[in-house]
Parts: sequence; C-alpha cells; structure tokens
Amino acid sequence: MARKASPAATPVETAPLPVEQIEQSQQLMAQVAGDYGDDRDLVNQLLGQAQMAGAFEEISRTVRTSKLAHVKENKLYRALAGRKTPHGAEFSGTWEEFCGLLGRSVDQVDRDIANLRAFGEEALDSLSRMGIGYRELRALRKLPEDNAR
Repeated sequence: MARKASPAATPVETAPLPVEQIEQSQQLMAQVAGDYGDDRDLVNQLLGQAQMAGAFEEISRTVRTSKLAHVKENKLYRALAGRKTPHGAEFSGTWEEFCGLLGRSVDQVDRDIANLRAFGEEALDSLSRMGIGYRELRALRKLPEDNAR
C-alpha cells in the first residue's frame, strides 16, 4: 500500500534573539551547571567520608572483639568484684556485668567472639566489609570442614 505524500512544511519566520537575552540564558545555564557540579562533588565527598567511617567501624569492631575475647578467656572481668557501680551498687565480677558495662548483651559479645575464632581477624574484617551479618556468619560457622585435604 502506497503512502500519501505529506504536504511540505512551510518555514516559519523567527526574529533573532537580542544579544542581551542570549547572554542571560548562557549565564543561567552556566550557573545551573555549576550548582549541579557542586552538589555532585559534595555528595561524592560525603559518600567517601561515610565509606571511610564504615571501614574504621569494622576495624574497630574486630579490635574490640579481640580485646573482649582476651578478657573472657583470662576471666579478667572478675577483677571488678567488690568495686562500686556508678549507681552505688557493688559489682560481683561476672561476665554478664562486664558486658553490661559496655552496653552489650552477653549473646552479642559471645557471637562476636565465636565469629572471630571461627574466621580470624582478617577474614572477619573482609566479611564485614562485604555486608555479611550475624545470620550469615552463624550459617558459615556451621558449615562442615573440608576433610578431603
């Protein structure tokens, strides 16, 4: 089936823009582009800072956990027995009290120590950087060891 030829478009006469209007438009476009670049640069800078802080947090968490493992293994928390709490009560020198002083539960600390022992400091740092959480680490700890060595 043949198409009908469409009528030719007739050119429209346009008046040239005044130089002043062109310059204002160019200035506005430059300002918009500059503002966009500034915002983009700022968000990239903040993203980099947040990523750096996250890396420090993961390293700090591993160091904290290794120190807590040392305290637990050597039962150093018992040295608090007989000391006064900030509220005037007396410490009995238990692991639970020690963890409470840090604002963490025994379960949280024990899980962290188990992960550290199972994977080592370097591996735990790497797994944390990849976003692997407690549930995934628990599943990885339960995997059978490869006995086909």
